[in-house]
Amino acid sequence: MIPESVRTLGTPAGHRRISFGPRSRFSFLTHWRSLVVTGVALLVILVGSVASLTTGTYPAPLDMLLDVFWGRGEDLLAPFIVLEQRLPRVTGAVVIGGMLGMSGAIFQSVSRNPL
Repeated sequence: MIPESVRTLGTPAGHRRISFGPRSRFSFLTHWRSLVVTGVALLVILVGSVASLTTGTYPAPLDMLLDVFWGRGEDLLAPFIVLEQRLPRVTGAVVIGGMLGMSGAIFQSVSRNPL
């Protein structure tokens, strides 16, 4: 539900209204800078994950990595290295890092520390 003040005065500065389609009933306001920071963070996570999956003692180039994920690889060692050694490490790093970030944000909001 959009407050009456926003409905009559328009969107606040720096915010964008995002709707799902031209005649959608569902829309929300978001801060433009938050969208940019989220996009950059997701790009850094993606690049770091691909770099972690492809580098190591057993090199797995990007084409071999895609073959392993699609199940088309001829090599028997590559699926073991990628799916059972490196992918759990990358998944754990992303999930645990996200959990630490959320716990830090919650702790700051509970202690009312604006940083």
